[in-house]
Amino acid sequence: MNDPTRGEAVDQPWRGEVCAVFAAETAGVEMHAVTAAQLVAGVGMEGDRYALGKGHYSHLWHPDRQLTLIAQEVIDDVARAIGEPIDGVELRRNVVTRGVPLNSLVEKYFAVGEAIVYGGRLNVPCRYLERLIDKKVFEPLLGCSGLNCQILRGGTVRPGDVVRPLRPGEENAIEVPVALVGKDAG
Repeated sequence: MNDPTRGEAVDQPWRGEVCAVFAAETAGVEMHAVTAAQLVAGVGMEGDRYALGKGHYSHLWHPDRQLTLIAQEVIDDVARAIGEPIDGVELRRNVVTRGVPLNSLVEKYFAVGEAIVYGGRLNVPCRYLERLIDKKVFEPLLGCSGLNCQILRGGTVRPGDVVRPLRPGEENAIEVPVALVGKDAG
């Protein structure tokens, strides 16, 4: 059986959900759960460090860093691998999903709540995260550290929202945000 959270080929339709939404105002501070977040096309999650240009990697701006997702299934696997509890907030991704084939969504458009995003590239774990949370998560996260996305159509996202592939033709209504064009050109 294919496990959609581990990057295996998905041979059936999928539909997942948002389990949690997290934000932090600046690099290194504790992330906090939010009941709802506004995703701004071409910018990021309103109030989050990367949308504000205050993230650890903000000096390496990239449009795929507007929103980060990680699977709850991966978080559970990491907790087993390190032998201690770990929560999604500690892994410093904006959205925790369940039942979403994140590794299969690179170069794909999909909906997260009201927003439409583009799966730009897989997230790569870093030693900075290990130092910040004092847990050995680097190796267990290799190859499954989440998905970095561009926000193409903004909207609200909250726990319980559906994460789904786009319906046929739905991607035709997406316009690339001006913020993406301007940053790539410079």
